[in-house]
Amino acid sequence: MISWRCVVLLSISSCAAATVDATTAATRADKDALCYVDRYADLHRHFCVADTCDLQRARDHYRDHGAAEGRAYACGEAANASLVRWCASHAYLKYPARKARPHRAAPRSAKLPDGRSVTVATLFDYVDQDALAADDVLYRVAPSHSWWVHVLAVRIRDRVALAASNEFLSLLKGHFDPKRHGSYYGHIPPFYAGLAKTDLRAVTTINESAVPLITSFSPGTVHGFAGFWSILAAWCDRDAADPSKNQTLLVYDGSDRGMLEVVRAAAATGLVDGARLRYLRPGVTYRFRRLEVIPNPEHTLKYGGRRVSDFVHKHFVRTDGAPRGDAVAVLKTAGGATSQGVLCPDRTAAILRRHNATLVDPAAGEIALINALARARVFVASWGSAFFKNYVYIGDKCTDVYVYHTNDFSPQLDNLGHRPVRFRNAMFHYTAAEDLPFERTRDLNGTIFGGP
Repeated sequence: MISWRCVVLLSISSCAAATVDATTAATRADKDALCYVDRYADLHRHFCVADTCDLQRARDHYRDHGAAEGRAYACGEAANASLVRWCASHAYLKYPARKARPHRAAPRSAKLPDGRSVTVATLFDYVDQDALAADDVLYRVAPSHSWWVHVLAVRIRDRVALAASNEFLSLLKGHFDPKRHGSYYGHIPPFYAGLAKTDLRAVTTINESAVPLITSFSPGTVHGFAGFWSILAAWCDRDAADPSKNQTLLVYDGSDRGMLEVVRAAAATGLVDGARLRYLRPGVTYRFRRLEVIPNPEHTLKYGGRRVSDFVHKHFVRTDGAPRGDAVAVLKTAGGATSQGVLCPDRTAAILRRHNATLVDPAAGEIALINALARARVFVASWGSAFFKNYVYIGDKCTDVYVYHTNDFSPQLDNLGHRPVRFRNAMFHYTAAEDLPFERTRDLNGTIFGGP
């Protein structure tokens, strides 16, 4: 009698004399090992070729490494339920994440031209909390973190910074008290001091009155798009009402590519005068005749979402576009600015099947994403920027929004204030990815996942 175990292990000759009881026991043990390698994509790649797996090496891996890594062994719902938790916390092992710049804690003090030291404690002595505009201003944007930048405007006459030009100094100051959350502000004193000490002979002078379409979070995430859309809508409304201002709109050329695509589309349609766009390079200090900041009103789109949504639908939704489909999904299936909220392949496949949804890749373009969601009857998203950034794109046709969250976002989920319940005509529904039925399936690349 040839057992299933022998076929899997390619050792048929050694098993010919196996008894029924021994075969049953061995088969159960091998099924547990097979569930283990099927459960984790990195193990399947290492221990399996097509549908043939080296189960002894899989058992050795769990003994030597897997248990310590918190991986679940064997078959069954208890083991399966732990997969999503492991996947979210070990996403970097399975998915290529965006390569972040090395980030070192910034020194919390720096010398000013007059010899004084500016620290987090004294930083706001050198900041104008009220001014939104000034003549003769230095302005610089520089890379910092994978999802935020150094950015600041400083008046030349007194070398005082404009708080409104940096969200940590303005919008977020009410959320994070500098005395209690000094780590959020530690990068600003040296950046401010460097700008204050700038030799005016070394700057790029632009004799224009300008408005930045730039925030501290211009590299992306919901925080970057919240500021981007709010400022762009306000600038367009104001420019239409008073074109005599003839101001230049400043765009950081390291902004999220979706933002840059929207700017190009706005110029192509005449919403924004392309001749008055100026792209700023990272790390360059600019001197403007006048700089005016349109303050970003919110860190997310929680309160201003409908205004942004109306603006987007008015100017960027095509009236001649074909419907993308009844259900459209935007799911985080790989690491990006962070590894939080990554859905395992089996979860992604199960979600798409559950809603018969079309998975849209945001990398295909922001305008395409806007139009797909504007025509969707159902929007399916994973918790995080995939949801919070994009739900404002849905239209009146949308009736339901389904949001799937992973275990690593539990602290946010516990705060009910983070959960919108309705937008336009759509009701919102929240489900833990762990709660979905666990099925043996293949992901979008054909890799097998799931239980027995």
